[in-house]
Amino acid sequence: MSSVVDEVSSGPKPALGFLASPAARSLIGGLAAAAAWLAVAALITYWPDKPDSDWDYTDDLAALCGALAIALALAVFAGVWFAGLQRARRLAPWLVALALFLAAWEAVTAKLGWLPLPFFPPPQAILEVVIDDRARLGACIFASFRLLATGYFLGAAVGFVTGVAIGWSRLANYWIHPILRFIGPLPATAWLPLAFFIFPSSYSASIFLIALATGFPVTVLTWSGVAGVNSAYYDIARTLGASQRFLVLKVAIPAAMPHVFVGLFMGLGTSFAVLVVAEMLGVKAGLGWYLQWAQGWAAYANMYAAFVDHGPFVLWTDHAAVPPARPATVVAEGFGTMVVAAAPSERAYTVNNDPVRGTTLTIREVSHRFDLEGQPLPVLDRISLRIGRGEFVALLGPSGWGKSTLLRLVAGLDSPSAGSLLVEGEEIEGPDPSRVVVFQDPTLYPWRTVWSNVALGLEARGQLRTHRERIEDALRLVGLTGFANAYPHQLSGGMSQRAALARALVNDPKLLILDEPLGQLDSLTRITMQGELVSLWQRAGFSALLVTHDVEEALFLAGRVIVLSERPAHIKAEIVNTRPYPRHRGDPQLAELRHQVFAHLGLDATW
Repeated sequence: MSSVVDEVSSGPKPALGFLASPAARSLIGGLAAAAAWLAVAALITYWPDKPDSDWDYTDDLAALCGALAIALALAVFAGVWFAGLQRARRLAPWLVALALFLAAWEAVTAKLGWLPLPFFPPPQAILEVVIDDRARLGACIFASFRLLATGYFLGAAVGFVTGVAIGWSRLANYWIHPILRFIGPLPATAWLPLAFFIFPSSYSASIFLIALATGFPVTVLTWSGVAGVNSAYYDIARTLGASQRFLVLKVAIPAAMPHVFVGLFMGLGTSFAVLVVAEMLGVKAGLGWYLQWAQGWAAYANMYAAFVDHGPFVLWTDHAAVPPARPATVVAEGFGTMVVAAAPSERAYTVNNDPVRGTTLTIREVSHRFDLEGQPLPVLDRISLRIGRGEFVALLGPSGWGKSTLLRLVAGLDSPSAGSLLVEGEEIEGPDPSRVVVFQDPTLYPWRTVWSNVALGLEARGQLRTHRERIEDALRLVGLTGFANAYPHQLSGGMSQRAALARALVNDPKLLILDEPLGQLDSLTRITMQGELVSLWQRAGFSALLVTHDVEEALFLAGRVIVLSERPAHIKAEIVNTRPYPRHRGDPQLAELRHQVFAHLGLDATW
C-alpha cells in the first residue's frame, strides 16, 4: 500500500518541477510574447482602417509584426537547447507590454480615429517616414552620433583625468574645486550664448557644450570615488613596495570605477539634452535639426520617427556605460587545513637552507600622540622592545590601548612622535616589502581575482614576470590552489584570510606584522587558522609581531607576550612562553600563564 501512495504522490512532481524550471519559464514567456505580436498583426490586418484614411503601409506593418512573432517563437524553441538564449526570458514581459502599447496606439489612431491628425499619426505613418525618408534620417543619425561621440568622449576623458587629479592631489583640489563650484549650478545650455560667441563654428561650440555637460558629472563622481577609497587599500600596497604611480593606476582608479560608471551614465543623459538643443539652434545636420525641420512643416510623423530612431542608440549607450554587476556567489568554506606538509617548492621560502630567516626589530623609547581637535592625545609612552630573528612576539591589551598604532609605526606607515625603530640596526623611514602587514580585515581588492591579489606585491615592484612561480607556491601553501580565479566575494572569511596571508608570504617577508588577522572569524575557523598560522611561521622562518586582545590566542601562538598598559601605553609585563610546538589548549602550564596575564590586566579576580 505504501508503494501505491508513493507512486501517486510522486506522479505530478516531474511536471511541476519542469514548469518551475528556468527553461519552462523561458518557453512560456517567449511564447506569450510571440502570441502577443501575432495578435497585433491580426488586429492590423483584419480590422479595417477608418474610412477616408489613406495609410499605404498598413500591410507592411502587419507583416513586420508577424515576422517578429515568428522570430520570437523560433528563438524560444532554440532556447530550449541553447542555455544562452534562455536569458532572453527577461525581455518577454517588455515585449508583451510593447505589443499591447502598439495595439492600443493602432486602435485609437488608424482604426477609430479618436486622436486628431496630424498631431497623433498611427504607427504605419511612422513606418512610412522611416522607409521613404531613410536617406535623410540616416544622414541625420550619423551626424548626431558623430557630434555626440566627439563631445561625450572628450568630456568623459577630461572629466576623468580632472576627477582623479582632484581626488588624489591636494594642490589640484585647491585650484580646481572653486572652479567646479562656480560651474556646477549652471546647466550646460546656459553657456550657449557664450559658446557660440567664442568658438569659430556652431559645430565646435556644440562639441564644447556636450563635453561640458558630460565632463561635470564625470569629474565630480570620479573625484568622489578616488577620495573615498578605503585607506587600507593604500596601506596594503605601500607595505608591498608600491610607488605613487602604482597607487593611482592600480589602486585608486580601479577602486573608484563604480563611481566613474555612474558619472558616465549621468553625463550621457545630460549630453543628449544638450545635443538636441545645440542642433536646433546652430548645427545644420542631426536629429535635433531634423526635429526642427519637421515641426516647421507640421510633419509630426517625421518628428516621432526621429524620436524612435533615438531609442536604440540610447539603449545601446546606456548598456555600454553601466556594466552589469557580478552575482554575489559565496563558496562554502570547509575546514581543510593548509597544505604545509606537502612540501611545496622551496623557491620562495628558503634562503641558503636556513630555516630561520627573520629579521631583528628594535624599538627604542618610542612615544606617539595624535592631535584631537587641537589637543594632544598621548597613545604610546616610551616603549622599548627587541624582537630576534625568527621570534614570534604578541602584543596584548584591550582595544584602544595603542597596539595597532605601534604596528603602524613598525610597518613604516606612520612616524613616531619620539624615539626610533630599527630593523637590522637601520632606522625605519617608510614601508618596505620585507615588513608586510596582515590586517584584521583581509582587505582583498574586490576587482582582482585571488591570483591577482596574491601577485600584488610582485606586480608593484615589477617582479611579476620573473617570480610568477611564487604565486602558485603561496597559494599551495595556504590551500587555495583551486581558487586562483575566484573573486573575493566568492570566498568565505577563513579563505579570505588565507588569501591575505598568501599575499604577504609571496613577498618573502623578513617580518610579518599581524594586526588581529583572525579577529573577525568565527570561533571554529579561528582555532583552525591559529594552528595553520603557527605551521606557516615554522616553515617560512620569518619573525612575527602579532597584535591581539585574545589572551589564549597570544599564548597559543607566541613565544613572548607583551602586556601593554592603558593609554598612554607602556610595557606593563613580559610573559615568556617556553612551551614547545605544537601546543595544546588544555596544557596546565598554559592555564597558569593565562592566569598571570589576566592578573597583569587586572582581571584575575574573575578567572
